[in-house]
Amino acid sequence: MLADRLGRRARRILRTDLLVTLAPAALIIAIAVPLARVVPALYRWRVRSRVFRWYARLKQIELQLEENPGRQVLDDMLRRLDDTERAVNQIPTPLAYAENLYFFREHVDVVRRRIIRRLSNERDAGLPVSA
Repeated sequence: MLADRLGRRARRILRTDLLVTLAPAALIIAIAVPLARVVPALYRWRVRSRVFRWYARLKQIELQLEENPGRQVLDDMLRRLDDTERAVNQIPTPLAYAENLYFFREHVDVVRRRIIRRLSNERDAGLPVSA
């Protein structure tokens, strides 16, 4: 009877100790698993947002180009494009996300070519010509 009683008591103590030990571990796992999914997505968003916020400036220049601006405004737009490209080139970007910088530079070049084409058309015709 005494051995049986000690056995039950030892089992109860063991269960309590096991519960006290495993409960915090289960809580840590319940928090760590969702974080393991969220943290990489947040990191990816943060790195990409460094470049993507400059697209607003590029879009502003592009919309201004649609208004058939004069030569002085076109020159100012080219200067702003150069400033924007220079600023984006200074953004620290991990190698895995460098494609975002290259895509942005390509888009800057597209707008730059449109402005240069507009400038050359204006110089040839003496009038603003829409692209």
